[in-house]
Amino acid sequence: MANIFKNSITGSIGTTGVTVYQSPVATSTTVIGVSVANVNTQNISVSVMMRDASLNNTVYVVKDSLILPGSANVLDSAIAFAIALG
Repeated sequence: MANIFKNSITGSIGTTGVTVYQSPVATSTTVIGVSVANVNTQNISVSVMMRDASLNNTVYVVKDSLILPGSANVLDSAIAFAIALG
């Protein structure tokens, strides 16, 4: 099976949930990494969630992670997770 690599970049997300990537129908997707940066001058708290719309279920990959000003949190291949929608 062929591998197709994609980037999904979203900026200035704010304080409400934002869909950064949605797996196409009848496709399995593996998320290899997630990077979240703080470009503000204050600390921020970040949560990363996966949502299965077909089951109306949401789970946290990271919840309330503190990111200092000018810093970033990176979730890399050590925690790769799969998204399968059908």
